Amino acid sequence: MMMNRMENQFNQTTEESYIPYNLLEMPSFSLGLSQEEVDEVQVNVKPVQFFMPEEQVDVDFVKTRKSKRSRNMPAGYEDFQYDPKVGMGYDINPNIGGMFSNLQEELSKKEIIDVSRTHAISPTEFSDRALKPQTIAPKIMDALMLFIGRQLPGDYEKVQIFDTTLPTSLVKNHSRYTRISVKDRPKFKSSGLYVESLISQQPERIYFPFNIDQQHWVGVFVDTKATTINVLDCYVAFKSDSLLKREFTVVANTMPYIVRVANGSDMQGSLKLYSLTRCKGVPQVSSTADSAVMYVLLIEAHAKNGSQGIRGITSRVLPEGAKKLAVNFYNDLSAA
Repeated sequence: MMMNRMENQFNQTTEESYIPYNLLEMPSFSLGLSQEEVDEVQVNVKPVQFFMPEEQVDVDFVKTRKSKRSRNMPAGYEDFQYDPKVGMGYDINPNIGGMFSNLQEELSKKEIIDVSRTHAISPTEFSDRALKPQTIAPKIMDALMLFIGRQLPGDYEKVQIFDTTLPTSLVKNHSRYTRISVKDRPKFKSSGLYVESLISQQPERIYFPFNIDQQHWVGVFVDTKATTINVLDCYVAFKSDSLLKREFTVVANTMPYIVRVANGSDMQGSLKLYSLTRCKGVPQVSSTADSAVMYVLLIEAHAKNGSQGIRGITSRVLPEGAKKLAVNFYNDLSAA
């Protein structure tokens, strides 16, 4: 009897547990149909910011070296200090664009610009020197060299800047020099107005422009103490070192005699020829058209601050540097 009752209860429980799927009551929250209305809650959602952990450097880690010598760090590397007296950059007024616009307005009122006592150009030609990359005629280059020479501080007595008449005179004297016999060459006497200027100044550093193939301007820096001729070339792709040396053979052979005459030394005895080097670290341009204005800026910077002064004059600052040169040049001509 007891067994039959338990079996009936088990069968009844099993029948209730197996309810057909289509008769099951689906939860209303899955469709959102029978839920009670709730108040809306506004939530401010902010993006999560992820921060990458900083890279941990193992201070105890020392990179292995094959050399058994102790590592000695250069003193200059650990204790570097910037010297404000060394001009590493090229100083350009931030308002140079406005200053050049004022210059153009001033030039529009003029018919001609006297750049020297013997040469004049039109206002358009004057402004184009700063706007368009182009070569510069020797007469305009001479005027720019005289301008740079006037800009040197008063204590630069041992620095002298010449125009194109110096290399021209060197070529003429060299033709006379080569016609003299070797034994009589120590008696060679040069001629030219530039010799009188050298005698009065007796400079230690001489600068002058040199034009190669009537296309490319380079700067020449003569160190009379070191007896060296240094070429400031901003476009080294134009001439190889061997071809450049051939171009300056005349200058290297004649310059010692010129300096000896300027110093009033005895002309007897042999002279040590000047060595020729192409300066390293000179900023470069991409064409000979840019070399003219670039050369003027390089000469101005090198005469004032040496090799350190030319490092900041790159092709990137050339457009603004050309405008600065035009503005300062015109102001100097107006004040004369």
